Amino acid sequence: MTSFQPSGLDRLIPPEIKDDDFSQIIQTLARRPEVHTVLEIGSSSGAGSTEAFVKGLRENPNQPLLFCMEVSKARFAALSEQYREDAFVRCYNVSSIARDQFPTAEAIIDFYNHTPSNLNVYPLDLVLSWLQQDIEYVENSGVSESGIEQIRQENGIDRFDLVLIDGSEFTGAIELEAVYGATFILLDDICTFKNHHNHQRLRDDPNYALIHHNPQRRNGFSVFQRTNLDLPVHFLTIVLNGEPFIRYHLEIFKQLPFRWHWHIVEGVADLKHDTAWSLRSGGSIAPDLHDRGLSRDGTTVYLDEIQAQHPDQISIYRPPVDAFWDGKREMVNAPLSNIQESCLLWQVDVDELWSIEQIIAARDLFVRHPDKTAAFYWCWYFVGETLLISSRHCYAQNPAQEWLRTWRYQPGDVWAAHEPPRLVRGDRDVAAIDPFSHDETEAAGLVFQHFAYVTPDQLQFKEQYYGYKNAVFQWQRLQAESRFPVRLRQYFPWVRDFTTVDRAQSCGVVPIAQRSRNGIAHLVNDTWQFQSPDEFPPSAVTLPVPQIAIDGVFFQLHKTGIARVWQSLLEEWAQTDFRHHLVLLDRMGTAPDIAGIRTIVIDPYRDGKRDGLASSGRPFLQSVCDQLSADVFISTYFTTPETTPSVLLVHDLIPEVMGENPNHPIVQTKRQAIEYAADHLAISQNTARDLVRFYPQVESVTVAYCGVSSAFSPASAEQIAQFRHRYGIQKPYFLVTSADNPSPYKNNQLFFEAIAHLATKTGFEIVCTVLSPVLPDEWRDRSAGCTVHLLRLTDADLALAYAGAIALIYPSRYEGFGMPVLEAMACGCPVITCANSSIVEVGDQAVLYVPEDDPIALADALCEVQKPSVRSRLIAAGLARSTQFFLVKHGTNRSNSFDLPPTLTCRPPDRLATGDFSRLASSLKMLLY
Repeated sequence: MTSFQPSGLDRLIPPEIKDDDFSQIIQTLARRPEVHTVLEIGSSSGAGSTEAFVKGLRENPNQPLLFCMEVSKARFAALSEQYREDAFVRCYNVSSIARDQFPTAEAIIDFYNHTPSNLNVYPLDLVLSWLQQDIEYVENSGVSESGIEQIRQENGIDRFDLVLIDGSEFTGAIELEAVYGATFILLDDICTFKNHHNHQRLRDDPNYALIHHNPQRRNGFSVFQRTNLDLPVHFLTIVLNGEPFIRYHLEIFKQLPFRWHWHIVEGVADLKHDTAWSLRSGGSIAPDLHDRGLSRDGTTVYLDEIQAQHPDQISIYRPPVDAFWDGKREMVNAPLSNIQESCLLWQVDVDELWSIEQIIAARDLFVRHPDKTAAFYWCWYFVGETLLISSRHCYAQNPAQEWLRTWRYQPGDVWAAHEPPRLVRGDRDVAAIDPFSHDETEAAGLVFQHFAYVTPDQLQFKEQYYGYKNAVFQWQRLQAESRFPVRLRQYFPWVRDFTTVDRAQSCGVVPIAQRSRNGIAHLVNDTWQFQSPDEFPPSAVTLPVPQIAIDGVFFQLHKTGIARVWQSLLEEWAQTDFRHHLVLLDRMGTAPDIAGIRTIVIDPYRDGKRDGLASSGRPFLQSVCDQLSADVFISTYFTTPETTPSVLLVHDLIPEVMGENPNHPIVQTKRQAIEYAADHLAISQNTARDLVRFYPQVESVTVAYCGVSSAFSPASAEQIAQFRHRYGIQKPYFLVTSADNPSPYKNNQLFFEAIAHLATKTGFEIVCTVLSPVLPDEWRDRSAGCTVHLLRLTDADLALAYAGAIALIYPSRYEGFGMPVLEAMACGCPVITCANSSIVEVGDQAVLYVPEDDPIALADALCEVQKPSVRSRLIAAGLARSTQFFLVKHGTNRSNSFDLPPTLTCRPPDRLATGDFSRLASSLKMLLY
């Protein structure tokens, strides 16, 4: 197709590449057996170069495919008609590049003025009009843009074998970028703007050789062939006691379709240099780890056998008898003097398993991208035969150093370190020059499997060599776990971050290494079999609908009552099949460890004081929802995505009820979340009423009561005595929660005013649960004569504090629910509180009520609650109330009529329900279906 057509693009033009030397070259190349896919950019009506391609391809025994691209609709119609009987010819009416990728007029002017070419025979204004004509045609014709990428994706093509660039005068440079790496690249019009720079670039490229060139034929043409197809791979493995995994690799390497060599360095590495840290952890080289410096498990014999069978492809390096290597750095450097060619150097640890397809694909990435110097990979890190690490940016998945496994090696490169690996060229880190990123290799399917903790022998080695105390026992605990996911730090004490472990099947992973049990129960006696993942049936993991993403942001921000509510709900859901619907978005490891709840670690929430809570990261959350294919989003606070339906659980309307500034960032973010939500839940009837009162646009609200964890239950006298002894509590005591909360609505000052009026106050102590050990001086003055304990308690100790108290004093002016009231009743603790907001819903007739501004009435109640008959009545009523609480199921709408029927049956009184998961699930179904 010629570029110099002053008339419209829909005009049919005579062929140029026809019955000449370029046409003959095209036919010859099309017949070559290594050609399977051909791309012709600029096919015109098909009478020129297309005809030459078709003639050659018809004689190719591999039956290659020819993809013809033509932007002109008229020429495309003629092209399609001419080859409609040829199934191997596939025609596309597309633009090769997008409109915004065309060069600027300034670039054309610069080329015209400074580069002598055949374009100069035309006036500059005319040339610029052709550029504008091409751009307008793409804009107005409605053809698809970025056609090269479209053809790739639709046909599963990674790299074309043969490409002709002969399209628009102005698109050649972008087209070359899109097809770079092809085995043969043909350029027409190399003496014009179209391919002038492309010709120079490929001529200077060491990865391509100029095999045909005729600058006199019309506007010149050239043909280049890629020269780096013979890129050998040298694998490097260091090993001590490599069974059973050492037997996997050779069978894979033998099937590779390129030159390879396996360098195996065997023996004990002294605890020096990279691994010297093991000494501080108690690591040592025990005599039973080795046999005179070599493997004791049969690895040595196996290596000798395979080297004898493949002497030209396997090299083995060992220290002298009874000697150790001078650290692992000496081990990895041992083979380098024998690698006298440029190649890929690939570290393959004994327990790191790659499939044939992955090795081929990784090498192919380096072939197609000759400037890349190294590659980082993700891995599936196994901590059991079918258990693996499912989180990233954490232990064993630290992208700053893991997993760097492949380098473009040149003779003279040396290892500066092994852990993490660092190959240097002079003073440059090879991997730091231009590596493939984790995302790039993952997109190519290059996530390998690392069986690091799957046999007792591996754990025994790590316990001795690295000093991981009790590694075997802790690993056995993990294997015995029945509910996943779990945090790895609960089992491996040397792991201190948020690393999550899940079943391989839940992650859609089929292990390459599997045991062949043969009826034998003990892992140590089982044999192992290895297969490539493509030999297993595809994973049939189907997540139930709806998938619900829960943003655990409140666990990052606060550890107050709302966090307790959510932890309680999640713990309850973890016991049921409802957990399969859930994925908890853990803000950088701040969420609680709850076995059975699938957890994904995401970026932390930014400080509202700095950025304003209105900046809630909606695009980021939407991207997370998209990656998880979430059907519904729920936030533990007021974060929202952009399009995923949101169900908002409203805990309270404190800012609105207490008259706080409506322009405060938190209030604004809350309003945004309420307005965005497709459905609303509230944790009490009172909160539901307040919600529709302050936000009239809310059509309806479902009440989903929160409940009390099973940790809150009556305690024995012995347990209470131990608790009192542990915290030095000598006298009967009153319990006050959140005593350091400065908010007026908590109203704790009422208790300290009342205690000042209590004539017998010196006979009592006061236990205050706090986050920080600070009380106002006024409160300390009013409680003078009483010992005040400021305690930060775990749930277990808080339950004992309730159980041992004379009463919980909870004089709050407003609560969204009032969790301490329910917790205290469940522990058999009398409660003195105020009859307002949701507290009456929770306490009903099982508590003592006092006016919220009357300290004398509260002082009288402090005396009343000590009477045995009153205490007995309150304890019995409170226990009964807490066990039957979940029978109260309501919905509310704008008219405040509660018309949704109960959906749960009564639970046994001895098991306190924790989460209204059935109601929440019902609400989600109402939203989605």
